[in-house]
Amino acid sequence: MKKSNLAIFTTLFIITTLQILAFNLGSSHYDPLIDTTYATNLIDVGTLGIDWTLEDILTDSSITFSSFRGKVIILDFFATWCVPCQDSMAEFANVKNSFSSHDLVIISIHSDSATESTLEDFAVDYNMDWKIVIDTANLRNHYEITNIPTIYIFDTDLRIHHRSEGIASASTLSNIINSILDEYKPPATTSRPPGEPLDGFWVKNWYWFGILLVFVVIGSVVFIQRRKVIEHNKKIHAEKIAEKRRKEQKRKRR
Repeated sequence: MKKSNLAIFTTLFIITTLQILAFNLGSSHYDPLIDTTYATNLIDVGTLGIDWTLEDILTDSSITFSSFRGKVIILDFFATWCVPCQDSMAEFANVKNSFSSHDLVIISIHSDSATESTLEDFAVDYNMDWKIVIDTANLRNHYEITNIPTIYIFDTDLRIHHRSEGIASASTLSNIINSILDEYKPPATTSRPPGEPLDGFWVKNWYWFGILLVFVVIGSVVFIQRRKVIEHNKKIHAEKIAEKRRKEQKRKRR
């Protein structure tokens, strides 16, 4: 009986130990809760992103990093087997639907060990309708990726604005994107944007057109008055010439 209890206890001890080891090994590969915005293992904020060209597996077209200048760019380093990566996809989907394609581009980057068919199936399962590339450019090494998911967010000048490991919520991502767009917002213009109703254009810019109208009126008045002065001077000059001729004629008659 004692031997039986000892065997059971030993078996349970071994199983428990193996589970703890397995958990620790798994968590060392990724930690969905870790926030390393200022981690030293990631490239510094403000660093210019390197240029690269890879193929988007969903459209079979080449995309170049530098071609997205003027937009906020999110690089998402992920793997299909990574559970936190899977959970992140819903957050990215919410963010993508909240911003115009003129302002934001999301690119998910998988290691070069993945096949296109595997990634295509994964994209369908997790509703990924943004750009997905296979990392044949070795971007993971350049950006010093040691845990996944890891994201880098670039500003409109292609410089790193934010980087972190783990799941980033849609609200967190949206706040970061809005802060970049607000900082790099182009100067106001009075030209009418394509597609904007003409009535709305006049309502927005009535002040400037009012000032322009005042200058036009003042300019018109000055022009008219100047014309009157010129005509008056011509008339006086003509009268003086006529008077001079009359006097000369009188002298000749005498």
